[in-house]
Amino acid sequence: MSLAATSTLATSPAAAPTAAASPIGAPTAAARTASTVAAPPAAAATTIRARAAAYRRGLRAGEPVARISFPRARRRPLVRAGLDQETIDRGPGWYQRSWLPGEGRLIYLAGHNRSHGGPFGPVAKLRRGDTVVLTLPYATATYRVTGRRLVSERDLSILRGGRSELLRLQTSTVPSSDRRIVVSARPTRLAPR
Repeated sequence: MSLAATSTLATSPAAAPTAAASPIGAPTAAARTASTVAAPPAAAATTIRARAAAYRRGLRAGEPVARISFPRARRRPLVRAGLDQETIDRGPGWYQRSWLPGEGRLIYLAGHNRSHGGPFGPVAKLRRGDTVVLTLPYATATYRVTGRRLVSERDLSILRGGRSELLRLQTSTVPSSDRRIVVSARPTRLAPR
């Protein structure tokens, strides 16, 4: 599926906002307070899950969601909500019908490989074992690449995830074709902020 074709699937969740979005890297007062309280691991996971859900419900199309880091490539593009053409021309986009780190489900991001500054160029070069880091106002999530494959631009199965957390990154092939590179990564660390 082309990135533009994906935009027809990228509608906002209907839920009303429950949390004010804060700039990436600047946790809200509540986030700062919550991150300083020592909690048992199970309680911390529940707190992060709740904070992730509240943050997701408050996001609107085009707003900053996270900063994604590819340590090996030394790139840190800003990820915005939505996969419409205008949004992904500004940088990588987050599929708004997917989840966020800490919610335990599929997180789906897509971006340009070479055009518009190539913010997702590093995705095409990721190898098994490489690290990908997502920094959000409520947590920093680290993932380890587990695989990569080429899929048809019409393959919508990549938008479905199982019952465990999985990060999927999509970018175009070079030279351009009707196929897309999809990289999968599993979480290795989730630290509250």
